[in-house]
Amino acid sequence: MSILTALRPLAQLFFPPICLSCQRQLSPSEPMICIICHAKLDTTQFHEHSHDNTLVRRFWGRLHLEHAMAYWFYRKKSPVRPIIHAFKYHSRPQVATHFTKEYAERYLNKSKMMADIDCIVPIPIHSSRQRKRGYNQSAVIAEALSQHFQIPWSDNWVKRTVATDTQTKKSSSFERWDNVQTIFEIPKPELLNNKHILLVDDVITTGSTIESCGVSIREATKGTRFSILGLACRL
Repeated sequence: MSILTALRPLAQLFFPPICLSCQRQLSPSEPMICIICHAKLDTTQFHEHSHDNTLVRRFWGRLHLEHAMAYWFYRKKSPVRPIIHAFKYHSRPQVATHFTKEYAERYLNKSKMMADIDCIVPIPIHSSRQRKRGYNQSAVIAEALSQHFQIPWSDNWVKRTVATDTQTKKSSSFERWDNVQTIFEIPKPELLNNKHILLVDDVITTGSTIESCGVSIREATKGTRFSILGLACRL
């Protein structure tokens, strides 16, 4: 038994885990979020119609998608928001890992989409932002999916070459698209030829970043197909 394992009960006595959303003390059977807040999470049910739903239709005329899925709808007053903020801004990547595995076990296992995926590509962030944050939150999600479904993933297949402003500060679809044009490069496009690629992001909003990434891959490769997945989406 390691020292950290031995000290964990003592640490939990003085610093008990609290719900990411309401800050209530959690019971041992409540990981990350309490059952009350968990019941308030607005799941999309996109797994039931992953080839034709509102998220797929958002990309019509922009990037052809085979499937599109997201665990939750992202709303300002929803318990989803503090969950996303915890792993995106507060250095808790384990939160993303936990809820990705939960999503896979509850819903993705029932979907036919994952069986057709050849590889997983997380939407990259610029190296300067990754150094500051310590990790790419989309890569954390991609790695958890890869481990669950035994599908290869890499954060080296696509690189972000420009450090753009955060998309959350952009108020319109045009501003978001203008912010992410020509910011990706594909170092070894032959590795992605004829692959069905799952593009993974933490929160899908207008889809401009995913579109730009997908278009960059499509123009550099041959025979690629795309599906997308996020932990949350804002519609």
